Amino acid sequence: MDSAHKQKVTIITTYRLGEDEISRITQHIPNLSEYEVEQIIDKNIIAGIIIKTRSTMIDLSLKSELQKLQLMMYETN
Repeated sequence: MDSAHKQKVTIITTYRLGEDEISRITQHIPNLSEYEVEQIIDKNIIAGIIIKTRSTMIDLSLKSELQKLQLMMYETN
């Protein structure tokens, strides 16, 4: 499938990833290598990575983890 017809995946990190880093990510997630990769730099996620396709989001960012911890703290009070 050529890039004009590939679906897009957005990878959000705090810095621009090198080709070797993108390659390692696509090797660990099934079918991700079939997507056209778009990178977005967002320092607000603090650390980690967010991977988005049209229908799925994998959020492995530190910001997300801190938000989950905050919710757990409020729920236990």
